[in-house]
Amino acid sequence: MEAKKWYEQELRKAEKEKSHALNLKRISSWLRLIVFLGGLVSIYFFAAAKNSGWVLFTAVLTVILFLFLLRWFSFLRQRSDYFTTRVTILTRELSALTGDYSGFDGAADLLAEAHEYAEDIDLFGDESVFQLLNRTSTVGGREQLCDWCLKPEINAENLRLRQEAVAELKEKPEFRVLMETFGSIAAMKHSDLKKLTDWIQLPPLFQKRFFKILPVIISLLSLTGIALMISGVISFTWFLLYLALGPWMITGFYLRKINHRHNYLSRSADLFSRYAKLFELLDETEMKNEYLRKLKACAGENNRATEAVRKLGRITASLDTRLNMLMGFILNGLFLWDIIQLVRLEHWQKLYGQDIRQWFDTVAEFDALCSLSGFAYNFDDFVFPQLGDDTEDGLKIVDAGHPLIPAKERVGNDFSLNGSGQFVIITGANMAGKSTFLRTVAVNMMLAMAGTVVCAGKMVFKPVQLITSLRTTDNLVRNESYFFAELKRLKWIIDRLNSGEKLFIILDEILKGTNSKDKQQGSKALIEQFVRLNATGIIATHDIILGTLAESYPDKVMNRCFEVSLKKDTLVFDYKLREGISQNMNATFLMKQMGITL
Repeated sequence: MEAKKWYEQELRKAEKEKSHALNLKRISSWLRLIVFLGGLVSIYFFAAAKNSGWVLFTAVLTVILFLFLLRWFSFLRQRSDYFTTRVTILTRELSALTGDYSGFDGAADLLAEAHEYAEDIDLFGDESVFQLLNRTSTVGGREQLCDWCLKPEINAENLRLRQEAVAELKEKPEFRVLMETFGSIAAMKHSDLKKLTDWIQLPPLFQKRFFKILPVIISLLSLTGIALMISGVISFTWFLLYLALGPWMITGFYLRKINHRHNYLSRSADLFSRYAKLFELLDETEMKNEYLRKLKACAGENNRATEAVRKLGRITASLDTRLNMLMGFILNGLFLWDIIQLVRLEHWQKLYGQDIRQWFDTVAEFDALCSLSGFAYNFDDFVFPQLGDDTEDGLKIVDAGHPLIPAKERVGNDFSLNGSGQFVIITGANMAGKSTFLRTVAVNMMLAMAGTVVCAGKMVFKPVQLITSLRTTDNLVRNESYFFAELKRLKWIIDRLNSGEKLFIILDEILKGTNSKDKQQGSKALIEQFVRLNATGIIATHDIILGTLAESYPDKVMNRCFEVSLKKDTLVFDYKLREGISQNMNATFLMKQMGITL
């Protein structure tokens, strides 16, 4: 089914279910109030009539009904939260199909100044490529997706496996929406994950047999004391003395250690219970792809991760009871409650601690894969790139466009770069489309090596490290001029080539910070050095004289251009890439149009 139709269909269902759940939640709130007030009034009248039997019956019935309604309310709250989140997700997806990505995280905090291409291609931030891709709902998933975008997969076999996984998940829109919904509801922060992993590393304190026997002894003594107190053998004062000198003193002795351990997991019970839904979703979803099956197996067989994380939530909830001071005094006085829960936690830690990191990494990878597959689903006209032979270092792309440009405004171009060590020089007038085309190639290469679809009719390439220099800036803090910053980046590229690294280089109008003659000589020398180093890539320039390098290196340098035409005193851009050197420039015309006298 078409993406828009599926989202609209699911949104209608979700809105209906959300409304129904919210109505029932309001009804349950009123019923709780009615039961509570009705119970109090009934007890009052029966007590006034001195009918103790009915007083007891009414009190018990009121408590039972109230607890039932409380449990029902909790269920309805979870259900309404689920459908509220689902409605938000589906609404955002429909907005995205119209070009509005403002509801998604662009990871502006990850802007990387010294990265090979991130800043040049607007990878992060508002209206960025990452905002276009990102549907992650877990901390680990966001980090994994960022990692795939920043570190291209240049191993062809690994990339093929990831492509196949993305292709399968593309056909599972319900799985992807559920993944995002449960992850959003869980809302685990980086600090929560760090606390959990730090707690896993702690050495056990309560695993000695003594700590397992002691609560049993204390519980028996406490129950015996209560029985003796009820029978009148001892007074309440003696029982309090036992509590003070026995269980309360023992709890106080270990209080600092208990508090230290509890701080790692405090108030995390609901988080673990909600996160278990993600593992349950993986358990229930059949995967055909070998890569996905192996990844799913990392979460354990027979619902191992699901049950373990749920159990951790239950134990943590039991330990959190101590946060109520009155309950803490009572439970520790009767049973050494805190020590019992710490023993249970450390037993859990012993059974599952070594697996927890892998389990959360598995969810993170599925979360990131869902983003890539959701992108492929939303852009059904985009294609998965084909991996070239081991002997091919080139790039062939048909009808290439930039994914951030709306489809109606996008102009596709064909481009090929055959063999190793070829450089394409692109010339053209201002605003003719050179810079956009460079970013188009760079973004599609990044998408291809992330493992998802590309904005093209067809693409064949060999994975290779991408490196660009499209947007150099000066640095006042380090006292670096624009020109010096550009030279540093070019030297960085050359040093990597000299080390033997294979690179695909994309440069835009280099050496802008110097005079025309210097710029021409320097640009020519740089391209010649790239040719000698057997480098592959593209350079855009206004200096048409650089096009003559194709005469000196006919097998290594090719000329392509963007042209502009003048019709009825109006510049016309078709943004189509052509063979050869540009013949038309437009700077003086544009200056005249702006009222600048020449």
